[in-house]
Amino acid sequence: MQPVKVDPDTLGAFGVAERTVAESVAGTAGGVDVATLMPTFGIVGSEFLAVLAATCAHRDAVIGEVAQQYRTLAGAADTSGEDYRASDARGAHDLAADRTLRL
Repeated sequence: MQPVKVDPDTLGAFGVAERTVAESVAGTAGGVDVATLMPTFGIVGSEFLAVLAATCAHRDAVIGEVAQQYRTLAGAADTSGEDYRASDARGAHDLAADRTLRL
């Protein structure tokens, strides 16, 4: 088995990058105001506009879910980095205590 080597700072940088991606993805949602198209399509196009509105709403919901997944990855990276730091600190403390007991 290979030893595990983790750099908590790299995990933190990954978390920051994932948050940036999440906000970028989330920023693409919305922006389609179907009501402004009503004068163009009129009553004849109202069914089309209703379908377009539903499609845009679904698209925005999916984009929101994708952005949330990126936020979840960012949080997991942060937690992992903190856990590795804490584990290393506990290990160093335990080794120092063990060494003191042997002296």
